[in-house]
Amino acid sequence: MLSLFVYNHDKERATDFSSRCDSYIKSSGKKIFVGSCFDDEKKTADILYSLEDAAVFMLHRDGSLEKISDSINSSEKPNYIVLILSTPEEMFDAVNPSVKPSGILLESFDESRIGRIIDEIYTDYMRNHNTPGGEYSFRIRGITYRTAFSDIMMIEVQSKRVTFHTESQTYEFYDSLDAVMKEAPDCFVRIHRSIVINGNYIKSIDFNTREIVLNDDSRLFFSRNYIQEVRSWSIRG
Repeated sequence: MLSLFVYNHDKERATDFSSRCDSYIKSSGKKIFVGSCFDDEKKTADILYSLEDAAVFMLHRDGSLEKISDSINSSEKPNYIVLILSTPEEMFDAVNPSVKPSGILLESFDESRIGRIIDEIYTDYMRNHNTPGGEYSFRIRGITYRTAFSDIMMIEVQSKRVTFHTESQTYEFYDSLDAVMKEAPDCFVRIHRSIVINGNYIKSIDFNTREIVLNDDSRLFFSRNYIQEVRSWSIRG
């Protein structure tokens, strides 16, 4: 599970920002563990040592920023760093190759901006860490292919033909959707009798218009028959 930690030498400010992140995470239903705040380099080392999976480190800028960033980036885990700045002017001094932030926030930003950063990181994390199901093997004209489920944006089926849509190409082959779904990870959600979407590529869902927008801004409509399935995915995803 992805974890989130907030650093600030001022523990009261760190606690406040951590609470704001926790509030958004709970309201969005995302599976992110919000850990304790930390305020010195030793606590950073302790946290990094105890991590079993990747973590998001929300770092307020101070004199320890580069040392703490080096420790985080040296970890074997694919961690994320988000810089929290007091003013926009701090950005010029704080951003450099040694820090490598995945996002930047002003401390005064509201929850919607905090939520967007968390959403982007969570989508990347799920895409890279969603290992259940692994790959799917299929044959096209006698040649066996393997495609990672994490690369599949959408699955379409017509009669006995299945089509995998990735960001760069499509694969069309004879198979059944039931066979594919038996191996597919839980992030795949059926939106139509003949269409399944990889939830990690979903940007937004509008239940009023039944419209789904993907990360590439393409738009799809889900059937009334699958509203409950889409809603269930949106709660757990």
